[in-house]
Amino acid sequence: MDVTLQPKKALQAGVRMIPCLRAGDKRLSGIMLNKEKIRSFIKHL
Repeated sequence: MDVTLQPKKALQAGVRMIPCLRAGDKRLSGIMLNKEKIRSFIKHL
């Protein structure tokens, strides 16, 4: 999703910060997403 071109759609989708990973109703966002956080997010899907 391009949040620059579609900010309203991004907010409706629950994207509040960049970067943001979204899978279904789960979201992972943060300024500093390291490999461990991303792996843990994917593992718990």
